[in-house]
Amino acid sequence: MTGAVYAVLLLPSVSHALLSEKVVKAEGISCKLIPTPRKISTDCGIVLRFLEKDKKRLENVIVENGIDFRRIVVI
Repeated sequence: MTGAVYAVLLLPSVSHALLSEKVVKAEGISCKLIPTPRKISTDCGIVLRFLEKDKKRLENVIVENGIDFRRIVVI
């Protein structure tokens, strides 16, 4: 049995992260705010973690809502 594969959405600020979580959850996509893994970035202190299988859907929701983000990284 394999474990879940996650990805994270890197954002420019905490306010972007909070807004992203609200918008993404409203679309029924499971996600969680977590501390930014240091191996990925030292910019914003939190990222939005979600299942990698939801990557394209999440990205579409973020773009459609005009939320600025840095990148998506599979972890």
